[in-house]
Amino acid sequence: MPLVLNHLLLFLCFTASTYGYTVSGLNSDGITLLALLRHWTSVPPSITTSWNASDSSPCSWAGVECDNAHNVMSLNLSSQAISGRLGPEIGHLSQLQILVLSYNNFFGVIPKELGNCSVLEQLDLSVNNFSGEIPDRFENLQSLLSLSLYENMLIG
Repeated sequence: MPLVLNHLLLFLCFTASTYGYTVSGLNSDGITLLALLRHWTSVPPSITTSWNASDSSPCSWAGVECDNAHNVMSLNLSSQAISGRLGPEIGHLSQLQILVLSYNNFFGVIPKELGNCSVLEQLDLSVNNFSGEIPDRFENLQSLLSLSLYENMLIG
């Protein structure tokens, strides 16, 4: 029986590494940010070198600010020459208050899951290549004080 358990644990570790997950002490917000990173096709070295899965939290990462409980409160990656999509994982950052991704090359639709960030106060996705409709779930952003979506290809 212990041999079966060893094989199961080995399989689980292999499966986790196959899907890009590493077994580490990184908190859930850090795991979420790394999942977002996988949607990006061009990322500057300041991000690739500081966003490290071996950290316990993302609070020291480039563009990231956290509260005392190590929850991501602010993600400011303005003018970083990032290309790619904004993944639906963004909706898992439950304490996110500020999201600034302006002056990059994000494209595709704005994920509807962004509407899950109910404490979001500032959202700036301006000067990118987002397209499609502004998500209906933005009506859930009751704390939103500032919204900048200009210079995209959005409708609605």
